[in-house]
Amino acid sequence: MTDLGTLGGINSQASGINNSGQVVGMSETTDGDPHAFITGPNGIGMIDLGAMGADISYAFDINNMGQAVGIARCDPYCRENSFVYSDGVMVNLSKLEEVISSGWTHLIARDINDNGQIVGYGILHGVPQAFLLSGADDKDFFRTYVEISMIPEPETYAMLLVGLGLIGFITRQKAMMRG
Repeated sequence: MTDLGTLGGINSQASGINNSGQVVGMSETTDGDPHAFITGPNGIGMIDLGAMGADISYAFDINNMGQAVGIARCDPYCRENSFVYSDGVMVNLSKLEEVISSGWTHLIARDINDNGQIVGYGILHGVPQAFLLSGADDKDFFRTYVEISMIPEPETYAMLLVGLGLIGFITRQKAMMRG
């Protein structure tokens, strides 16, 4: 049995797993806010998926390509925004033109299969309905929509720190040469 850990808070809950052992779910952050998470293979390395500008997020399912679905919301009284996450990019499904123009609101994305098809439920013209949304398996899907949240990979942070260190070193050298 493996303890997946937390995002700094006191508890976490797992809700989905794929064939490589990547796990998704919810974990409290150090601020006590529940945030969606994803791990690497075999449950190693919990990553905070954020909440798309909201306070609360939950990841419900993950497919074998590492794509995860879930919801984010501000508090119990505000509208949910469903998301699909893939390779560091989170797309707000509730903001997709196809979703808005067809009249869907209050989407709850619950599951995703290996073809990138997402199922869940929402409100269609005032009536609760189940939905099937296709297209998340298309590589351009994640490049098409502007309103996304980028989740930086650890390597990005390392490169940023090295770059800042280099800038500091060069600035210090120039100051020493002048003085």
